[in-house]
Amino acid sequence: MDDKKVFIITPIGSNDSSIRRATDGLIDAVLIPVLTEHGFKVDNVLVSHRMSDVGSINKQIISNILDSDLAIANLTGLNANVMYELAIRHAARKPVIVICEDNTRLPFDIVDERTIFYTNDMLGAVQLKKDIEKMLPVCLNEENPDNPIYRVVESNIIKNVPGIDDVQKYILERLDTIEYSISRKIPKAPLFNDGQTTFSITGKLVNGYEPNDDDIFKMFAPKKAGLPKLTSVTSVIDENDKVYLSLTFSSFNIQSFSARRSYFVTRFVDKIKIITIEEIGNPEGFIVLTANI
Repeated sequence: MDDKKVFIITPIGSNDSSIRRATDGLIDAVLIPVLTEHGFKVDNVLVSHRMSDVGSINKQIISNILDSDLAIANLTGLNANVMYELAIRHAARKPVIVICEDNTRLPFDIVDERTIFYTNDMLGAVQLKKDIEKMLPVCLNEENPDNPIYRVVESNIIKNVPGIDDVQKYILERLDTIEYSISRKIPKAPLFNDGQTTFSITGKLVNGYEPNDDDIFKMFAPKKAGLPKLTSVTSVIDENDKVYLSLTFSSFNIQSFSARRSYFVTRFVDKIKIITIEEIGNPEGFIVLTANI
């Protein structure tokens, strides 16, 4: 592996910040040792804040994300730059090992991806090295790595094959929805009660509506005391105008299914036709509103 390169996608933080210290500690104590033990040269383990080449740093980062033989993405803290860089790697369909600290609540569009969770202590470092060692040969030998982008691409290729009629396309779309719904029921990491409640919502855009975070925050602004307060929004729209929302609330106190259904449906009326609502981490908190997509 003398010529193979690894690019580490990671939060960086400012000099001497806790983020930088955690990042450098992870790189020096875990990633570089395990990679060099498996044939990678130290100089070929690349990370953005340690690159000294002149020129555009953004160009260098993107080039390394696209060209490196392997990427390791640390999603701890759900840093926006890290998520963007992971998406680039997914688009390139090249091997990536995803890691993050325990208790990290991954966004719903990647929560089903193969991820190594670790504890940020000395014993956790030992276990993380073992987990990465197991993952390395799997990732490096994958010819066509699976990821969310290419699952959609391949699904659409199948749907556009000549001879596939409307009924078959409908069945394929329903299978996509069922697969998504089932996969969301499988816990990927421990979830702790921190006073927040997160809902995953699937739906169909109507009347040309294009969701944006500001608009959704306005929809859920409490009209009176005691109503839940929306604290976080993530939205993804596919090419078929299906929308996937992740909404996090503080002090969500609406308990009955019918009240929850009404709470969401009335706010999205004439904008999103809701298909499913799921309370993340609650096996009983899954509501199917309609199968008509």
